[in-house]
Amino acid sequence: MNDPDLDTLNLNDLMMFDASNDRIEPTDLLDMGQSELIGRIANRWGVSIDEVLLNIKMRAQIKWIIAEAGRTRPELVEADMVGQANNMFWLLMYELQDEDGGVDLGEVYGRLCGWNERVFVNNEIVLAEYNI
Repeated sequence: MNDPDLDTLNLNDLMMFDASNDRIEPTDLLDMGQSELIGRIANRWGVSIDEVLLNIKMRAQIKWIIAEAGRTRPELVEADMVGQANNMFWLLMYELQDEDGGVDLGEVYGRLCGWNERVFVNNEIVLAEYNI
């Protein structure tokens, strides 16, 4: 399926792997919000480019937390657990929306970190459960 919008979209690297730090780092394009795709996402979501960038950075930080926990508990980076973390993220995004559709990403991050801690640190089994 050809999407005419995609034909005119100029794709550039938003993040690059930095082997010296063993991390994925944002490029200047991401930091400056100069991506056409980011702009389109912002328009579609009805938010600013800065809010989309914050959302992306928050999700990257959550992925990093999961990856770090996976160093000692490899099951945490398997598809099932990563899928559950993603589902929890979107559930919180939906649950914490205000009447205008805005979301306090700090609140989402805090609650998701709490859920992660229960699962990753306290070894609780929290499968497909909304109990934050």
